[in-house]
Amino acid sequence: MSDALKRLPLIALALLASVAPAHAWGGLGHRTIAGAWVESLPWPLDGLAADEAWVVDHVLDPDTRKSTVPGEGVRHYIDIDAYPEYHAGTLPHDRAVLESWYGAAQVEQWGVVPWAVGEVTDSLTVAMATGRWDRARLWIADLCHYVGDLHQPLHCTLNYDGQLTGNNGIHSRYETRLLDLNAGALILAPGAVTYLADPVDAAFAIAGASQVAAAAVLTADTQARAAAGGSTSSGTYYAELWSRTQTLTLARLDGAALSTASFIYTAWADAGFPPVPNATVDVSVDAPRVLTLTAGPTPARDRVELRFVLPVAASPVFTLLDVRGRRVARLEAGPQPAGPGRRTWAFGADGAGTPAPGIYFVRLSAGGRATESRVVVTP
Repeated sequence: MSDALKRLPLIALALLASVAPAHAWGGLGHRTIAGAWVESLPWPLDGLAADEAWVVDHVLDPDTRKSTVPGEGVRHYIDIDAYPEYHAGTLPHDRAVLESWYGAAQVEQWGVVPWAVGEVTDSLTVAMATGRWDRARLWIADLCHYVGDLHQPLHCTLNYDGQLTGNNGIHSRYETRLLDLNAGALILAPGAVTYLADPVDAAFAIAGASQVAAAAVLTADTQARAAAGGSTSSGTYYAELWSRTQTLTLARLDGAALSTASFIYTAWADAGFPPVPNATVDVSVDAPRVLTLTAGPTPARDRVELRFVLPVAASPVFTLLDVRGRRVARLEAGPQPAGPGRRTWAFGADGAGTPAPGIYFVRLSAGGRATESRVVVTP
């Protein structure tokens, strides 16, 4: 049986469900995220705090565009569990590949928010690199919105409104009314940003976590309705729903604010660490203090792609370690400037035999610091 025929049952199921909703986190949820991402930015980016109020005012612009811009609606969600490959752990993140399998119209119907996040991150990188800080804040507002949507569990499942499990109407009850009733509890905590070697891959990881969390929201709705005698509008229902979802909801909102900051940091790093207007430090003197490494793909076979960010100019050394910490291979990359870099490590070609199948760690040492990235090697 061809791959296309194997996928038909899932496609048929998707077509039975109506088109995904136009909602997002709701105005309060998105504005809460928009008011918190600044707190997680590293110090060279603190000048962006000057745009925080503007971003809060414009974070709902992507929702407003849905009625006037063709194709905007599908940029707010992804029915990731509609893909059989998602359940098998083999879902490709290349949109062109998925469109070749399912057709562009079907991929759009299932939503394209991970690619929207990738596109906006790229646009933000260009704006920062060219000093267009007026454009940068536009992209930051869009990024804040799309990343917020990615963290909403019901934006990442085919069962987005509970219509497949008898939880009809849960989407707006959860993301809008529930948050409005508990506005005082929406206090988010800052975190440490991460350089995202591939923003689209990072967006898909967030979507997967949201899809997993959707089951907890639907279960909480069922239990809250039972406790409220079948009501979905009473104070008892919403008190029960909040009690059962508060921890999850605050974690998703926290994650949205921190992830937004990480995507912004990534765009800035990829732009070459340009000076940010109103920043309290001069990055030409005070270099970024983050050393990061991503090694992939994983699993790998005879080579890995190394993507890294150096806080200062250095000659990085990459060491392949087994799970016991024993050195298997070593690669010296030579002098590298501060900022993002990339190197392909072909084990056989770069002076090391291909390691046996198993779990390994690539350690990056540079400028007196070190970090590691896990990689699996297959036959």
